[in-house]
Amino acid sequence: VQSTLFLTADHRIKCVNNKNIAPANKHLGDKTKKQALTVWQLSVVSDEPTLIFTNLGNCYKFIPQDAMRRFTDDGYKFADLVEDSVKGEIPVAVAKMSDERDLLFITKNGMLKKTAMGEYNVNKPVFQAIRLNGGDKLLSVQPVEAAETGDGVTLFFVTRGGMCLNAKMDDIPLQGRVAGGVKGMNLKEKDEVIFAVQTFGEGEILIGISGGRYKRIIVGTVDPLPRYRKGVMIASLKGDDKIIFADYVTVPYSLAVETEEGEWAEIITEDIPIDITSTRGRPLK
Repeated sequence: VQSTLFLTADHRIKCVNNKNIAPANKHLGDKTKKQALTVWQLSVVSDEPTLIFTNLGNCYKFIPQDAMRRFTDDGYKFADLVEDSVKGEIPVAVAKMSDERDLLFITKNGMLKKTAMGEYNVNKPVFQAIRLNGGDKLLSVQPVEAAETGDGVTLFFVTRGGMCLNAKMDDIPLQGRVAGGVKGMNLKEKDEVIFAVQTFGEGEILIGISGGRYKRIIVGTVDPLPRYRKGVMIASLKGDDKIIFADYVTVPYSLAVETEEGEWAEIITEDIPIDITSTRGRPLK
């Protein structure tokens, strides 16, 4: 059955038959729960073997129909879907085994690993997906995108400490499943990557800053550099300010924001001003 796999803001997973997905016309309200907010989604066939990658660098084989729910239902906690999961383990990405593209792994400490999908055709229900150094966590796993233009694809990093790097991807080696990868971004002490995405030089990077400031940066205004550079400032932070959210915007969408009082606000990405990298961002009404 053609379905959609959802990961919610509280790290739950649910699979919904496409025929039963309601139009996305609901707005936030006082009773909105994190279970109702989608972090990402993936089109799947309900009985198609799928891989779930977790923050601890593990890979779990998974059949989406095992998490079948109605569109309005809460998703399943990861520990309820996977018996062998470890306390504190959460899903960070899902990949279809039928997708033959290489996989790109990105960690919070700025490591990168590119591995052929065939390396994950393992006859085990759970196995190691990447070797993580002490204290590191897997942030994201993405199919490697093919270049649509002669300029190629870059990998845009954003860090919690307000830095960014638009890294060239032309020298990332193909490595085995349990390899630890190569250095992708040179981070300052105590800084970490919170977001990384492949771009084609178009669109904007949206960032949310603690204290309620926001801005969008046009990707093309940040020059591509070789990987493992410190990059440039993406926002001017003061005191204890930090980047709390980043995303890649090519098509406008609604963003759910939780206030310090536990209330919800709904922001349209188009309402967030485009700015340059050296500013603090602007508060929104």
